[in-house]
Amino acid sequence: MSLQLSDVIRQASEQEGEAPAVVVLTHPANYTDFKLGKLREVASLAGLDASTVMLLAEPEAAAITYTQSQRVETNEVIAVYDFGGGTFDVTILVLDDGVFQVKSTGGDSQLGGDDMDRLLAE
Repeated sequence: MSLQLSDVIRQASEQEGEAPAVVVLTHPANYTDFKLGKLREVASLAGLDASTVMLLAEPEAAAITYTQSQRVETNEVIAVYDFGGGTFDVTILVLDDGVFQVKSTGGDSQLGGDDMDRLLAE
């Protein structure tokens, strides 16, 4: 993973003419401290300085992306669902003074796109 991240950083640096000031790595909302630590370790092995790495839960990243095309008011509630290959996750966020606050996260690690594919094939 660190080699792949290094390659992405190299390509981005070549394209932009300089290294990125900040690297944002997204992760599932239910990542434990252990898994977040492993993600930080990957960034370190890729040669990134810890002060330039930001970890962001995938639902928060999705909500931020959503605000680029839709106006979101303060205290507005947003539900983000992630129907991945092997899991289904839902996160409820509220915009509070320009920052998304995660209010609730849950999911089913036994339900995902793979299950739907299997059912359709059957």
